Amino acid sequence: MDGNNFIRASRLLRYLLTNPTSINRYLKYSIFCSNKPIDLGVPWIASEAIDFLKKWGIGVNSQILELGGGGSTIFFGQLGADLTCFESNILYSKELINKISELELFNVKVNFMSYNNILDIESFKETDYYKYIIYSNKKYDIILIDNYEEIAGIRQTCFYAAERNIKVGGIIILDDSYRYPKIRENNSAKNYITFKSIGPCRIGITTTDIFFY
Repeated sequence: MDGNNFIRASRLLRYLLTNPTSINRYLKYSIFCSNKPIDLGVPWIASEAIDFLKKWGIGVNSQILELGGGGSTIFFGQLGADLTCFESNILYSKELINKISELELFNVKVNFMSYNNILDIESFKETDYYKYIIYSNKKYDIILIDNYEEIAGIRQTCFYAAERNIKVGGIIILDDSYRYPKIRENNSAKNYITFKSIGPCRIGITTTDIFFY
């Protein structure tokens, strides 16, 4: 999250003192963890948001769209969801496809769609990546927005496009949500929850927002 190292350390210490049951989890999966989320099979989001999703009832009838793949792809795939993932990094998409093949997650489809070398949001809107979101007629139960931001504003642009594709009763998950105060102020959701906590494979505190439609 924002702030200098002292502020970040103070924020982390305050969280662990307030939530002492999270200390072991932090030591095991954050500061001393040498694995990546893709190896752990967990989303790279706030741990409290992960706990929430485990209770959400995700299963074989769940239609999920991921903008940005990783540990969350494995997590949703192992729950049996019908998952479509768009990843913009070629090396990471290959690693993800290999992991999915290794785990025999036949319910998961990873698509490589690059948007490198864009100059601004208008040029991003001309990419196949964005056009799929804005022009797709398919509705999803869950949409995760955790894609790479080559320029500022990409996730925010994807969020507003994704609102067209979410089912009634569905949720949109926005990672690193502290960066996007405008979305909290202006969205079509019935309500949202901010999860502010430690997360796997990261040293400090982060926030993940879940929007309910």
